[in-house]
Amino acid sequence: MSAPSSVIVHPLVLLSAVDHYARVYGVPLPSSFDEKYQSSKSRKRAVGILLGNYAASRDGQITVNVASSYAGIFGHFYCIVPFEEDDKNPEIWYLDHNFHEAMYTSNPILVIIDVAPESDSIPIKSYSCFADPSTFSHIACTIGAEEAEEIGVAHLLRDVSSTKKPSIENPSLAINQKVPICSEEDTPPALALLSSIETEIVPLAIKHDNFIYSLSTLVDNLKAIVKFLDDISTENLQSKTFIMNPKINYLLQDIIHLLPSAEDDISGAIVQTSNDRAAMTYISTLTKTVIALHSLIDNKLSNKTVSAAS
Repeated sequence: MSAPSSVIVHPLVLLSAVDHYARVYGVPLPSSFDEKYQSSKSRKRAVGILLGNYAASRDGQITVNVASSYAGIFGHFYCIVPFEEDDKNPEIWYLDHNFHEAMYTSNPILVIIDVAPESDSIPIKSYSCFADPSTFSHIACTIGAEEAEEIGVAHLLRDVSSTKKPSIENPSLAINQKVPICSEEDTPPALALLSSIETEIVPLAIKHDNFIYSLSTLVDNLKAIVKFLDDISTENLQSKTFIMNPKINYLLQDIIHLLPSAEDDISGAIVQTSNDRAAMTYISTLTKTVIALHSLIDNKLSNKTVSAAS
């Protein structure tokens, strides 16, 4: 079977990995271990086995759908999966995966999950092994979920309280703090307008955050490309152990050729168009807010008039 082109990891796998890591990190090691072995540096990993299926599309692209997993408890004292470490160097570990190859697949994929990500990018990376066992190829990785899983994730996150202050990055918080001024006797139109404002602003804020995350990921990838090219240009890596893949050069050339023109006229037109769209969005949002507040005031005045007449 050829190497997969993409990997889809489900939320249950991420939850299981984080839970397993937390449990392993809290397990006390026997007192017979030396201080170096008991150091936290040698306990920052956990091993597990992924379960899923291969799916081929019409164009021949193979996708791995990772829907579940089970843990291989860290250390050979609490081992479910054959897992050993070098007594002299705890950073060297061995995993007996022969029976996994016989039971599941002869070309498994490696998925690395960052349980404490420092950036806003996807905290997973996937690789496949080909040709030489020490050579790994990166695979595009995404997080996907079925409808039932999305409902479960929503239930997990609904009780998480946000400590952010009202801002453009979190507009729903500011709106939600203003809505409770209405009583049950008030008619719904004002609330409906306010809720419509929230439903339109929140996707805009989410899209804004997604742009920021995408740009930060792009910057990180560009830094990795620059470092890679710098390493190639040095004479230290020009050895038999380092083989330059020409496909990488071809892809970099395609990226450079696909870059848009950055002339002054084009840049000015793009900036002007973006400013016009932002201005229209701001004016429309401000107008809807003023209309909603006027409707709320009129509603309260009418309620006072009715109560006074009765």
